[in-house]
Amino acid sequence: MPRRGGLHPLALRRGDGTRVRTGATHVVVVSEDAWNRAMSTAICVPVYPGPPAVALFHVGLGDLGHADVSRALSLPRDALGDELDELGRGSLDDVARAVAAYLDLDALAQRRTRRPVPTPSVQPTARQKSIHWADLGLEERKRALVLSPDERNAVAPYVSALYVTSRDKRNRRAWQVPAAGGWVITGDLLLQPQRALEHRRRPTPARATADEMAEVAVGVRGVLRA
Repeated sequence: MPRRGGLHPLALRRGDGTRVRTGATHVVVVSEDAWNRAMSTAICVPVYPGPPAVALFHVGLGDLGHADVSRALSLPRDALGDELDELGRGSLDDVARAVAAYLDLDALAQRRTRRPVPTPSVQPTARQKSIHWADLGLEERKRALVLSPDERNAVAPYVSALYVTSRDKRNRRAWQVPAAGGWVITGDLLLQPQRALEHRRRPTPARATADEMAEVAVGVRGVLRA
């Protein structure tokens, strides 16, 4: 079982749908151990060599390099090699808080939406709170709720999102929030290319409410323990 704070090498299979940028030396697990024990995935942040280059997204980890929280995503257990080491508590907390800050979870929990600054955008662009059919490499499309804020979505080719499912399952009730006409799973963090989202034909409802997003944000913070 992956442990929160564990440092793992990657054992990714070709075409497994993950979005870890080439060059990552490790990933650090940031999801809480209750989730890691019960579920088949863990929220991970890739670690790259060298000092941090982007203050907003990168967290320095000394000799290990830096964690890129803009690439945080859930990985299946079999995508992780054996644990090599454990990140110190202070550094682990810094990474988890940086993931929460990148996703602007405080603003969502307080029902505030940050307006994006005018910038060149990737078209078409998903918006925070929007719900899309997503091609996840599965036999059927799944609904994805966009979590990342619009100022990130306007310039990035990918978005952070969460599964929306119609199934209420007992084993994940601690991590699912009723929203968007189904259940949002707060520990399954997707890193989804914008091009893999269906922008023209959208599910119903096509957006989550501010109240629903506030509950989702609280749930994600709980999984991150941030």
